[in-house]
Amino acid sequence: MNSGTELVSRIYAALASGDVMGLLGHLDPAVVWNEAEGNPLADGNPYQGPEAIVAGVFMRLMAEWKDFSVVVGEIVGGDEVV
Repeated sequence: MNSGTELVSRIYAALASGDVMGLLGHLDPAVVWNEAEGNPLADGNPYQGPEAIVAGVFMRLMAEWKDFSVVVGEIVGGDEVV
């Protein structure tokens, strides 16, 4: 089994490379995502399921900000909590 930090690293790598299917493959089908109150993306809260998160959060970010990118400096955590 992968550690939490390995899993988070793979998720960020998929997002950074634009690999939406790879990103989806790492999320539990029952995942629930909430954007912070006041954030324009919070209009779809809660996003339920990987497809809703990609469409309602990541695709909107990429469409609105053409230079959107993900750069990870450090992942903090352990096997169970990241």
